[in-house]
Amino acid sequence: MPAPVPPTVPPPALRSDPATFKERAEANVTFFATLVGYMNSVVTWIVGQVEDITAIAMAGDLPPLTGRAGDLLRVKDDETGLEFLTSGLTGRAVLESESDAEAQGVMGLGELATRDFATEGEAQIGANNIAAITPLTLRQAFNAAGSAPVCAPRSWLLFNGITNEILASVNISSIADNAEADYTANFITPMPDVNYGAFVDAGEDSIAGSPASLAGSIRSTSNFRFNVVSGLGSTIERARVSVAIFR
Repeated sequence: MPAPVPPTVPPPALRSDPATFKERAEANVTFFATLVGYMNSVVTWIVGQVEDITAIAMAGDLPPLTGRAGDLLRVKDDETGLEFLTSGLTGRAVLESESDAEAQGVMGLGELATRDFATEGEAQIGANNIAAITPLTLRQAFNAAGSAPVCAPRSWLLFNGITNEILASVNISSIADNAEADYTANFITPMPDVNYGAFVDAGEDSIAGSPASLAGSIRSTSNFRFNVVSGLGSTIERARVSVAIFR
């Protein structure tokens, strides 16, 4: 069936042209019925085209459809025909959750929709750079049980309190030695405010002695100044001083 031929639209009726206004106005009113008939023809033609395409597809090289309700079809890699999408083929889906069985069934993806979610073990190891991680597996990666919020340090530092050598750190640009056991840790990225929690521990693996810890501090968004004292209350420098900042 050929596509309907659009009718010729009559010229507009213009009051500025009194000589043709009446004739053109009548032609435009009459054209409305012609336009409705054309639109009906277009709808009939489209329905016919859909029916023809469906018939061609059903008579073509479709794989057997029995038992494949809801499954997805794709064009083969060699472009020679169609095949059903199975879990062995490359594909991805976005689901409400990794256990959204209803969505999996509707999309015909089966295990394909969940096979790229990280397990608890994969999340804790952190070596898989492909699998997606859910809020639950993110919590499991930190071994954080319960429903309390999971908080990570905004900055941390391990340094030698005698030589001031930074041994390891995150978000620390430098450590300053102001006086004996008096240090200033400078942040690379400032804290949002001064209402952060600071934890300091000082020890020395090779010698025994009373524990040392934070005695006093001065906080700013750009750095954290603190003193280390022994359990007896005197300032002391230790070879391993740890600092953690939480906000």
